Amino acid sequence: MAAVGDIVSAYDNDKAADGTLDIKPAGTVEWVIHNIYAEDAIEVYWNDGTHSFIVATIAAGGGILNGLFSHVNATNYLTLKNKNVGAKDMGYDGVISRL
Repeated sequence: MAAVGDIVSAYDNDKAADGTLDIKPAGTVEWVIHNIYAEDAIEVYWNDGTHSFIVATIAAGGGILNGLFSHVNATNYLTLKNKNVGAKDMGYDGVISRL
């Protein structure tokens, strides 16, 4: 059973070109996202399910956005978008802040 302070993370292997990965907990759970990883170029969007805008990018060649303190829940969350012509890996990690 998960507890506040536990690690939350995901790794999406071979996300298709223009494919997305939502960083979005279910129900009333809240997370604080610390790091976003990408094999190659991605865009990071702040999203409320209706509206979204780019808040960060990782350039071609990939890398990490670290030291983030992005608070996400089922209503307000981050979306990673693969900006490559081929499938690439992406992921994130953080902690559970509320159950």
